[in-house]
Amino acid sequence: MKVLGEIKQRANDFCYGLEVKKMLAKDRIKEIKEDNRGIAVIEIILILVIVLGLVLIFRNNLKTMIDEIFSKIKGNQKKIVAPLS
Repeated sequence: MKVLGEIKQRANDFCYGLEVKKMLAKDRIKEIKEDNRGIAVIEIILILVIVLGLVLIFRNNLKTMIDEIFSKIKGNQKKIVAPLS
C-alpha cells in the first residue's frame, strides 16, 4: 500500500508540474501576442518590397523619363552658364 500511495503522490506531482508549465506557456503566448516591437521593421520591409516591385514594373518608363530629364539639363546648360561668363 505504501508503494501505491507513493506512485499516486508522484503522479499528482507530475500532473501538477504539467499544469504549472501549461499556465506558464499560456502566459508566455499571451505576452508574445501582445508584443508589437517588431511591427515597425515589418512595415519598412513591406514598403521596400512594394517600392522595388514598382521600380521593376515601370523600369522602362523610368529610364526614358530620366534620360529625357538629363538631356534637357544638358541642352539648357549653355543658357545657364552663359550669364556667368
